[in-house]
Amino acid sequence: MSFNKNEHNFNIKVCQTLVRTGDLEGNFKQVIDEVNKMAEEEVEILVFPETALTGYCCGALWENTEFVVKQKQLLFDISVSLPFNRAVVIGFVNYLGQDADGYPILTNSAAVINNGHIGIYDKQLLASRDHHEDVKYFRAGTETKTFELTLWHGKIIIGVPICEDIWYKNHTRNIPQEMIHQGAELLITLNQSYFHYDKYKERIDMVSELCTKIRKPLIYVNAVGVGDIVKNVMIFDGGSFVVDSFGRVQDHLGRFGPESRKIHTDDILYADDPKEDLPSDAFDKYIQISEAIIFAQREIFELSHIKKAQVHLSGGIDSAVVAALSVCAETGGETIFITNPSVENSVETKNHAMHVATKLCRPLYWEFIDDAVGALSDAHRFAFKKDPISNGALTCAHAVGRTVLGLMATHEFGTGIVPTANHTEIVLGWANFHDIGSIGVYAPIGDLTKTEIFELAEFINLRAGNEIIPKQLYNGDLMPAAELPDAKFDPINYFLQSGICANMIRLRMSKSQQMDAFQNKTLRLEYFKPLRVYGLDPENVKAVYDVHPDEFETALDYAYSKARISVYKAAQGAPILILSPRSRGFSNRETLFNLYKE
Repeated sequence: MSFNKNEHNFNIKVCQTLVRTGDLEGNFKQVIDEVNKMAEEEVEILVFPETALTGYCCGALWENTEFVVKQKQLLFDISVSLPFNRAVVIGFVNYLGQDADGYPILTNSAAVINNGHIGIYDKQLLASRDHHEDVKYFRAGTETKTFELTLWHGKIIIGVPICEDIWYKNHTRNIPQEMIHQGAELLITLNQSYFHYDKYKERIDMVSELCTKIRKPLIYVNAVGVGDIVKNVMIFDGGSFVVDSFGRVQDHLGRFGPESRKIHTDDILYADDPKEDLPSDAFDKYIQISEAIIFAQREIFELSHIKKAQVHLSGGIDSAVVAALSVCAETGGETIFITNPSVENSVETKNHAMHVATKLCRPLYWEFIDDAVGALSDAHRFAFKKDPISNGALTCAHAVGRTVLGLMATHEFGTGIVPTANHTEIVLGWANFHDIGSIGVYAPIGDLTKTEIFELAEFINLRAGNEIIPKQLYNGDLMPAAELPDAKFDPINYFLQSGICANMIRLRMSKSQQMDAFQNKTLRLEYFKPLRVYGLDPENVKAVYDVHPDEFETALDYAYSKARISVYKAAQGAPILILSPRSRGFSNRETLFNLYKE
């Protein structure tokens, strides 16, 4: 079908809404508010994201028939309020009855509402890997459909693929192409697509290539918000965009916040040139990551009804990064900084903690833990009639003692603890059960390797134009130091282990596969930064391939053995914010009992 300007002369409004899990009233209000403005704004089609009324990460709520039926009934409220010759396209969950075992039969669907009629398309390609659970809760649709809309300024045939439906390269079917064959003149895809760094570019590249092949325009609308699957927190980052039939981005919405944008059919059906360029920094890794963490923390604390964050500054790099980002995320109250030094901590470490707090213009509360550790040791002596038998026992007292004091402080200040453990430490289990680095509201940097933390710290300083985080903590001058009774310095070569742990979790590589990649020089070098020797000239570095094979194999043995036994700790830690393509936590479903050693 060829386009005729006289037949397609109307406005479409892309509504990138903030969707909150289970908030039927709040999510519906955003929709109906836009419906009530359609006539005044001369909008003929409103577009909303996938599962726009319920949220995507509903878990057990999907098994609550009352909840699902209530949100379906809201479609009729929208239809009644919708002006004549206008349309709404919105994602919802369709209830089709119950299975023999009493579980609801559901589809992940799109409703196309126009002139009293509600057309329904059911998502056919269900996402099931990593963090997705479509297959667990939804039945796949069985029919490709298009919808003819009757509007004030003419008619148009649209196709409404849902999220995974457009990822045609991952499947044997090209559903957008099927919709074009059925006469669709415009595709509108509804998404609750979760964030990881570089995914924004993946979406745009994929859609641009698709539109070039099918020679039709596509509107990509994505939700904003956070969802959780208990051990991971997912970010939905928005970033909706419009691509013309030549694969060019004609318009785009912002990321990490709700936004709506009115577009005219001329801009996507007949445009000669791209309307505007994407922001120059849209694909910068650490801009993406920092903005994602700031947005997530604001939304998580809002949903948790916690006004202020509490960060425990150890004097190390991880807590410094979390402190800086927490200050950026503040909305209703100042972040509380606490440091819990002991006799094991150096003056230099204490100075670093003070430096960060001063640069961020926040007071630092000093709460020494030696008396608390002494009291715990006394209790041990009283109960067992002997001293703690190892430095490991004292280390537990230090680590968990800080947690107890931190939890007491949350009641004092009305705060939520933001833990500071990073990906490498979590995978290797370099933490005690319930220590101050692993418990709290959520783990903002738990998906970033130690070397990524170094780079994020440098980015924060550059962005601020100020040395908020002491350069010594990331430029190779100082070795990371836990300063605990059983380990003055971290017994980890982070420049090796950051990459090994990233390969293990993100790329699902076995030990032998990593060794082969090392020997064949096919490792992903973005995970293996140049290896530094602490205390020497920062230029005195070597590449990962300069490491002796025996040293690399020993590092592999260490990582895989530690990762197996650290699942217990990771399972009991704070939920990890997903920032990379695949995170430790629910998404890779590790098991507690695993005897495989290869």
